Amino acid sequence: MVRHTKTSCHAINNLAFTASCANLVLPYKPMGPRMEKLGRFLLRGLRIGASTVSIVELLRNDWTGGITAGVAWLVFLQVEQRLPPTPKAPKE
Repeated sequence: MVRHTKTSCHAINNLAFTASCANLVLPYKPMGPRMEKLGRFLLRGLRIGASTVSIVELLRNDWTGGITAGVAWLVFLQVEQRLPPTPKAPKE
């Protein structure tokens, strides 16, 4: 089943598109379990990478880079915590 989502007119106006907002429809296709697993793995990699970069930059006294990477780590952590739990396979 394919669902459609409408984009906001405000975002379209900011990007200088000339299409009518009422006629613009983007297809939405749910992810399969394999893509969801890959997405969770990549998100975990981004989280670990951001925390490592944050620690290294703070140790080098690069405050801007360290704080920015720390904020990125917090954002990735929040996104990972808000994901629905993975469905478990029934035991037989």
